Amino acid sequence: MRAGFCVGVGVVRSNFGRTGAGDRGSPEAYSRTASGCYSPQDGAGEARGHSTFKATIASRENEAKLAAQEQKRRHDAESRVNWKLGHVRDYIGALENDDEVTFDDGWDRSRTIDKFKDRIRPILTEQVLEDPNISDKELKEEIEDMVDEFWGEFIDEDDEND
Repeated sequence: MRAGFCVGVGVVRSNFGRTGAGDRGSPEAYSRTASGCYSPQDGAGEARGHSTFKATIASRENEAKLAAQEQKRRHDAESRVNWKLGHVRDYIGALENDDEVTFDDGWDRSRTIDKFKDRIRPILTEQVLEDPNISDKELKEEIEDMVDEFWGEFIDEDDEND
């Protein structure tokens, strides 16, 4: 903010005494401009305000850049996880072929697969964010482990709804 004051019709707007700048708090340290306003004679108030403004802009630009990088990183992780979640269908299909699980019909199978995907997605996303170099093989193993781990949640839920 530029320290100074302007004289209008019957109104005086002043920043004297609020700058904390020593002798700039007195009218003698200001010169009158053509518009009738007074500004610091040495220009220090203006330079200080300008550099603070530039620093604020640079800080905000840096924050926006970091936020955009984090958003891209999260989007990339979510995309990778969504792509790999197709393995849920493959793994459940393999379990079904081995007669380890059975479904009433295709709708029941599809609904169960979707429930697993919804349950597993946020967990895998966080794992990929923590370790972006996790291999596809490791992701598939994680998916299989989670299907095995969460199987009871969905079987119990389906039995209660019947």
